[in-house]
Formats: sequence, C-alpha cells, structure tokens
Amino acid sequence: MSELTQKQKTACDLYVKYRNKARVAKELGIDRKSVCGHISAAQAKGWKPPFSTVDIPSGQKVVKTTVQYDGQGNVMREWPRLMPAQETIQEFVDALCSQVKGKAKVPSPARHTDSGNLFELCAYDLHFGMYANGLETTRENYNVEVAENRFIESAQKNISFAGKPEVARLILGGDQMHVDNLQCRTPSSGHHLETSDIYHITARRLTAACKQVVNMLASVSKRVEIVVISGNHDPIGSRWLSVLLESYYESAKNVTVFNDVSEIKGAQWGDCMCVYGHGEKIKPNALAGVSSVKFPEIWGRTKYRYGRLGHLHKRGRVPPVTVDENMGMEIYTVPSVASPDAYHASHGYLGSVRGMQSFLLHKTGGQVAQFGFNL
Repeated sequence: MSELTQKQKTACDLYVKYRNKARVAKELGIDRKSVCGHISAAQAKGWKPPFSTVDIPSGQKVVKTTVQYDGQGNVMREWPRLMPAQETIQEFVDALCSQVKGKAKVPSPARHTDSGNLFELCAYDLHFGMYANGLETTRENYNVEVAENRFIESAQKNISFAGKPEVARLILGGDQMHVDNLQCRTPSSGHHLETSDIYHITARRLTAACKQVVNMLASVSKRVEIVVISGNHDPIGSRWLSVLLESYYESAKNVTVFNDVSEIKGAQWGDCMCVYGHGEKIKPNALAGVSSVKFPEIWGRTKYRYGRLGHLHKRGRVPPVTVDENMGMEIYTVPSVASPDAYHASHGYLGSVRGMQSFLLHKTGGQVAQFGFNL
C-alpha cells in the first residue's frame, strides 16, 4: 500500500471510528465531498477499512465504495468500483496489441465507388464508461451498454445516407473513454466522474464497437480512414486506442489509421481541407488561424476548408473565420450520443439533442451534404 497523506490518514481513522462520512466531515470542519475524496484517494492507494467485507482482486484498486449500514452502524453491503492499477492497464494494452496484430477481417471494398466523395462520420464524445441515472439528471440512463448501442445505431443511420463514397473517414473526436485514471477525475480540471464499469471491460466494449463501425464503413466505400483525437477525459486512452486499431488493421490494405500524437489533425481531400480537434483547448474562432500555420501546405493547395470540433455536446456552426478576403474556414461543432451525467445536470447543461453528425465532401465541389441522426 502506498503511503497516505496526513489528511487521508486522519479522514480514514475517523471513518473507521464513526463509520459515517458526514460525522467525519463535521469533526474535521470540512464538507462531506472532501471527506469522500480523501477516503477514495486512500482506497486507490490500497487502504481498506477494517470492517470492509469486500475482497479486492489482484491487480485492481478501489476508486469508490458505496456502503449500506444498518441502524447500529454495521456494514450490510458494499458496492466497490474497481479499476486496474496503472501497470495493469499497460499490460492490458500490450496484451491486446499482441493478440490482435494484423488480424482484421473487413468486408471487401465496395464496387463502383469512384464518386469523388469523402464521407466523414463524426463520432465525438462517446464517453464509454460514464454512468448517468435518469432520476438524477432528468434525462435517460447511460452506461457502457447504452453507449455501445447508441454508437452503432447512430453510425448505421448516418452511413445509410452516404451512398457509395470513395473514402469513408471515421473521426473518433475525443472523450471516447469517460475516465483515464484511477482517481476517476478529469486529468486537467479534477472533476469527479461517475463510472459504470471497470476499465478493461469498458475498453473492450469500445474497441469492439469501433471495429463494427469500421466494418460498416468498409462495406460501402473503397477505403476507410480512422482518425483518433484525444479529449480532456481520455488523453491516455485515445493514444492506446489509436495504437491498438493501427495494430489490428496492419494487414488490411483498405483501412488506414492516422496515428500521430498531435491533438489537432489535418487532412486533404482534393480541393478540401479537413481539420479535426476535440474543442476543449482550441476554440472555434481560433481554429482557422491555427490551421493555416500548422498545415500551410494543405491550406495553400485547397479552396474549401472545414473544421470539426466537439466537447460541447451540441450542434453548432461558427461563421467562416476570414483570414483574408479570399480565404476562410467553416467550423462545425458536432453533437454527442451521451446523456448528461450528474455534473452536467447540476450545471444546467440539459437542453442538447443527443445524436451523431456526418458530412459528404466532393473532391472539387467542397461540402455537398451533411447528415444527422437524432436519438
């Protein structure tokens, strides 16, 4: 067990004494949420209350525990939420890559697809692993199974509008995974996150869903391209997902994974420039200027320029940002299939329609269509 801080040790000692977090908070003169944070951090380091009835499997750590007591303060039942230790996550990723390397079996490329069209499927903010209770958020429940079903259903509906494009591009636009650490907090801002399953199960469900969507795209197009963007929830998870997909499709001649570490990725399709980012760090009104500097060759070769951002979990179109009188970029923020969780509900972020958006770009004609599917 890792050494506890003095605050964690004090909170844990009082919790063992009183078996009541509210009473511990009153004793210490802090709020109950802080007490829960200290105890959760201690459990993540391997501390276990002496009255606990739960055995922790090898390689797992407790990130949160819900406890039910009887009238005398005795533990009746516990519901621990577990995640693998950091070294276990790395072993898990390495094992997955070795198991799947070059084993992709995708459908044969579709015929008669010399249409000059690129189909962009924008799967942003999937939040696999997020837990949301409709009674708490006034919206629908959300968990790994719901995330998987919505991802596949929304992709299927959008693909039905695509026809037979030459290239289909799957943009996994950040926050594919809801959690990225053992503390169940966002890496940069430290917001507490409610999770619905242990990490490795969530990861397997996400990768399986991605492969199913790639198969659907390959059945209508000659070539499939996969772009993985990192989000504020999954800066590490997005990296291993990209590496894993690249390994899996290594022998698939009609599938390409854009596996660079940049948080903003750019690509060209004929006279079209496409720039993809998550949207947390680069704001919409700054994307055109950043793109012209980061991708000057693509900028100079193209006439139509499009940016795709997420993060806000809602649709939007930012008016073209004029760089000079002849050049500009259209910035789109795309929706999410995820329901609002407790954090979003408490801040009033409840009005957005869940769904997925896609675009059709012609090599010489620019964007010719956009599609959407509302849940």
